[in-house]
Amino acid sequence: MISLILTFFIISPFIIINDKDVDSQYLTLASSLSYSYATLGILGLIFVFLKITFVPLFFILTIIFLLFLTKKFYRKKLFYLFERFFEKIKFVNNLENYKKTLKYFYFILFLLLIVSVGPINHSDTANIYVGYPYKFFINNSHFIDGNLNQGLMGIGDFANIFYFQEKTTWLIRTSQFLPLILLFFYMLKRKISNIYFFVFLTSPVFIQWLTIGKNNFLSESCLALCFLVWEKKKDKAYLPHLFSTIFIAISFKISAILISIPIILYVLFFYINKGFIFNFKNIFRNFSLPLIFSFFILIAIISYRYFLINNPFYPLFSTYFNPGDQQLLDWEETLRTWDRAGFFPLWLFIPKTFGKISFVLGPANLFLIIISAFYFFRKFIPNNAKLNVGLYQLILLLLFSQGRADYYMAPLILVSLGSPRLFKKDFKFIGQKFNKVLRSFLVLVFFVQFSMFLISTLYSIALVSYVIFDYEAGMNKTAYNYYNSQKINKSAELPVLSEITGMTHLYFDGPFIANQKFDKCFYYDKSIQDNQRYKICMQREGVKTIIVKKNKLKNNYSFVCKSENLIRASRNIFLEEKLEVDFCKLK
Repeated sequence: MISLILTFFIISPFIIINDKDVDSQYLTLASSLSYSYATLGILGLIFVFLKITFVPLFFILTIIFLLFLTKKFYRKKLFYLFERFFEKIKFVNNLENYKKTLKYFYFILFLLLIVSVGPINHSDTANIYVGYPYKFFINNSHFIDGNLNQGLMGIGDFANIFYFQEKTTWLIRTSQFLPLILLFFYMLKRKISNIYFFVFLTSPVFIQWLTIGKNNFLSESCLALCFLVWEKKKDKAYLPHLFSTIFIAISFKISAILISIPIILYVLFFYINKGFIFNFKNIFRNFSLPLIFSFFILIAIISYRYFLINNPFYPLFSTYFNPGDQQLLDWEETLRTWDRAGFFPLWLFIPKTFGKISFVLGPANLFLIIISAFYFFRKFIPNNAKLNVGLYQLILLLLFSQGRADYYMAPLILVSLGSPRLFKKDFKFIGQKFNKVLRSFLVLVFFVQFSMFLISTLYSIALVSYVIFDYEAGMNKTAYNYYNSQKINKSAELPVLSEITGMTHLYFDGPFIANQKFDKCFYYDKSIQDNQRYKICMQREGVKTIIVKKNKLKNNYSFVCKSENLIRASRNIFLEEKLEVDFCKLK
């Protein structure tokens, strides 16, 4: 976090747009935050390949920042930037629209800040997005271990190396809170409806965005904010920053293509209708250093994915880049259809089970989007760019993305701010009696969503408090594979393979074999006889101990096994499961 803040302070004064538009400062702050995180990401990637992860970047950045402070022009710009931001805070505090509600909005924002502080305990993050950078950091080198998830890392994940340098890993999650501060004041400045803003802030999925430790919320919320600023004035001077944040968002997570396409098309159609001529001279005139830098960032992560898997657009287009690799083709299909079974659009808003209440957008957001879409398509208001783009983003995500609510942050922001204020006259056609029933039902829906948000928030705060009180017990109970990693390290001969729970890079420092690397031999090598698969694949991959379900290899005379107990821990402590397993070795 220290490196991120310093990088932001160094970059932001050079991104200031000198115009009279009061919103341009939000563009400066949002794009600077995006550039800063991307800068740390590319530096992390460079440090890994140069084997200099031990070099304290925060110390170098501190020296650069202090040197800049000796320059009058820099101090003047930095102070100007923050003076303007504090002026905007004062402006929002004095808005008559929020005289009665602002204190409650501040309270919700404070709750989200508290929630964002804590350890990395999410399974995917601990193994991939923070786990790999941790291993790169402690090993001071890059490695490829055959886990196909490694190719899912974005450029922003390499920034986590510097959190380990600074020993501020509990703030990896908090970095995702920073763009929310900008969104909070900007949406209020744009005079969003009190009800819409309440619904937005109490989206239960905020708990996921701010506690998992992935960084796509930061990149995509900065992109959404930059689009909102451009959309208001439609100034060409803003375009380089808008497209820069698009490149960065895609370099963080390739699924950002889906939210970028409607933005790009809207911008293109707008300027075409205005008679803008798209020739090289006009396009080149809008080039800037941040735009070139962000494009370089995108090329860097594309090249990294090609280096890993021979597919620059992984996990897409495996049919074209990896046509003979059935494992990759199957994995792409798994990712494409993840959580898309049945009525998955409904489960994006309403939890399928009680344990999923913090994984959804919330029922109030469902009604907000339905009402906004109904109003938009009934009256067709193409000039409402926020609603137009937000709804088309939503459609693309429903068609092509995984069935997870955390992909829907950008359309949620745009639809919340773009939804027109609705009055009684807008619902005359449905009848007065039904209108009263509808309003009562909506009050109930808003209450249910707020209850879901509050339960998730207090539960998350309780989990972190438990870990603070007793770190080992708390992590054993709430962090996937934390307990197992310690037990395996004591009881197994390494390298180890856990067929039951897999292994987690963040918690296990010893050598292990990635499940997908072993699976390539076990499931996809058809030349091996079925009764010899475990033996041959263990020998081929150098596995000394394999952890399997109890008694699975009991009758296999090639193995000697001993029974142990592991646990399948979860951030939802009610889902904890005790596992009876065997630790088996070849005779």
